[in-house]
Amino acid sequence: MKLTKITAMAAAIATVAGLGAVAASSANAQVVTDGEKTITLNATSAGQLTGHTFKVVKVASYDVYGTAPNQSVTLKTEDGLKKDIADYLKYTGTGDPLAWAQQQDQAKLDKSTTSPWLGDGTTRGLADKLASKATTTVTSTLSNENKQATFTLDSPGLWLIVDQAVTGKSSKALPILAGTKLTINNTVYSSGSIDMKNQTASVSKTVTDQTVAAGQDASYTITTKVPNYVGYKVNGYQFTVSDKFAHNAPLSYKTDTLKVTVDNKQLTAGTDYTVTGFNSTSKTFIIDLSAYIKAKGFKGTPRR
Repeated sequence: MKLTKITAMAAAIATVAGLGAVAASSANAQVVTDGEKTITLNATSAGQLTGHTFKVVKVASYDVYGTAPNQSVTLKTEDGLKKDIADYLKYTGTGDPLAWAQQQDQAKLDKSTTSPWLGDGTTRGLADKLASKATTTVTSTLSNENKQATFTLDSPGLWLIVDQAVTGKSSKALPILAGTKLTINNTVYSSGSIDMKNQTASVSKTVTDQTVAAGQDASYTITTKVPNYVGYKVNGYQFTVSDKFAHNAPLSYKTDTLKVTVDNKQLTAGTDYTVTGFNSTSKTFIIDLSAYIKAKGFKGTPRR
């Protein structure tokens, strides 16, 4: 018997945005054009990064104003994205939409540091809205153990990094908003580093009896982890598990014997999942658990 990999998974958020509340930019503000130009994605396993490619777009520059030691920083939105960001934030003024968002008493964008990394959904929504704008391919430098990917970008600032590929090792990450490293007067505004929160496809197969005689039934179990998507809503989400016999194997599936469980609770076919190909004439089948994940994980629409 040959086990195929999980064919599709969505990815958890890896988003950081916002530099905190700041005062309005003054006349002596100066855009940072040199210094740190890198962003590093950190992974817990090499499989999270191996085979992935990325595209980027710059979202905003760092705008530093004031005199030492009382300098502050705000964001200066890139001209090509001002309308998209203003529309998302429902900003109708004539100034800079991201600078305006930072100056509000009630935050317009959030920063989430704990699982499941959704926050109130405002930054997640912005990253998703801008994803199509990331059209520049960027090549990362991988660490020796392939657990870090470092991007060298054109200039300092806030960037959107969009994962382009799903591999056999891990899921595709959702769009990532992250800033290049920025430290002013010993105050760290951006670390230039962010965790990669996609997931590796871990799957195992256990055969109950490998010495079964011809004509007798044998059972086996495929086990994988259901990804954590509580609070996320992803268009086109799909989560499937598949299996395949070798084309010349003298084996066939026995109709009506397939069971699917999550945390020892048996799911309902047709409601929680669908199955294709599990019959006496098939050599392969696919279990589609997308409906179950959407029902359990996508709790409402992230608010703006």
